Amino acid sequence: MLPKSIGKLQNLQTLDLKHSPMDALPVDITKLKKLFHIPAYSYQLNLERRFLTGRGVPIGEGIGSLLDLQKLCHVEANNGRGLIEELGKLRQLRRLGIVNLMGRWAKYVCLHFKYPPRYLRSLGLQGGLSRLPDWLPIVQNLVHVILVNSKLSYDPMEVLEPLPNLLELGLSNAYVGECFCFTELGFQKLKILCLYGMKGLKTLKIHEGALPVLECLAIQPSPQMEVPSGIRLLKTLTRIDFCGMLREFAFSMRPQHGQNYHIVEHVPRVFFHA
Repeated sequence: MLPKSIGKLQNLQTLDLKHSPMDALPVDITKLKKLFHIPAYSYQLNLERRFLTGRGVPIGEGIGSLLDLQKLCHVEANNGRGLIEELGKLRQLRRLGIVNLMGRWAKYVCLHFKYPPRYLRSLGLQGGLSRLPDWLPIVQNLVHVILVNSKLSYDPMEVLEPLPNLLELGLSNAYVGECFCFTELGFQKLKILCLYGMKGLKTLKIHEGALPVLECLAIQPSPQMEVPSGIRLLKTLTRIDFCGMLREFAFSMRPQHGQNYHIVEHVPRVFFHA
């Protein structure tokens, strides 16, 4: 619990609340007009040490008055309309994380955020989504996107691949379908692609011209997946990590007599993890 006197720290620029269980940010925080960063979450890292699971902190009325705020993660989505109204005032945000999206709260975040921060570079959304946010294509400066437990019923790549500056994309249990399609000219700057926890995924369709500068690819675990033949088109790959795949999948890419070795032979480092 933060003391009310926190409001006296008029020159405070970073309020680090990581791993500090809190029911809400105190009202007095709105007096800290020079705040740049509020990292506020409790989390656990998954085995790949990329995706966060856990809780954020609820934000209340007035947080939108911190006009210089650049980092706010992670906040709880349990105040849908009020959350969007406050976030819409934070025009300088560079990094935003929203957790525990569900039901009507997810709807508010996806449909009613009419003026997302134009400088936003990093976005993390955790929780069930019936659709990706309508405002996502507007945020042209995004370089880093993570979707966790979204469980989308349609391929999100058609929305994500036009983002012109995206460098890293992480999806964890974000899609319940069987196929991802990477179309020609999609993801022109993407360097890191992580696909985790989509156990129904069977196919990665990678067209000529897609992912032209991709360096790292990680897939875990998709036991029904066919070996993606389109990997051979990704000439800039330097590392692939396959985690929790079937033994036959791994054996087919062995340098000695693996029938699919030609697909990955150009990649310097290919790892198979149990």
